[in-house]
Amino acid sequence: MLYSARRDMGLGPYPQISLAQARELLAEYRTLITRKIDPIKQRQKAAIEAARSDNSFHALAKITCEAKTPELKHNGSAGRWFPPLKVHIIPKLGNRDVLSGKRS
Repeated sequence: MLYSARRDMGLGPYPQISLAQARELLAEYRTLITRKIDPIKQRQKAAIEAARSDNSFHALAKITCEAKTPELKHNGSAGRWFPPLKVHIIPKLGNRDVLSGKRS
């Protein structure tokens, strides 16, 4: 049987997540673990799915940057890929829906 290293996962800051909510989340994540599903990866997938419903240029550029980061030199730590978009393009086209061309 293979064992993976233990990983800790934050649930959110106290004022935003109450103790009762934290306990509910803990119960949900424990059920995922018993079904051999990584809760951290599951949460990341849910965030990506939620972002996919937003077809704005800004959201899609951010998803693309996150997907390309592992391919970039030093994981894109030089910061030469997304900041120019953020400064020059996103202020003008950031809220435009890429699929319909309309501003949201």
